[in-house]
Amino acid sequence: PEDDFFDKLYAEFKIDRVTAVRAINSKGSGRGAIRELIITNY
Repeated sequence: PEDDFFDKLYAEFKIDRVTAVRAINSKGSGRGAIRELIITNY
């Protein structure tokens, strides 16, 4: 579930949500796709 914390904090910026694959985690089951934010001022 997404929250709007960063939407409020960076309201004047452009916010993109992307999926990124990460292979680094101490537990193998925790590896995989995660959601990340890209926040730009243009």
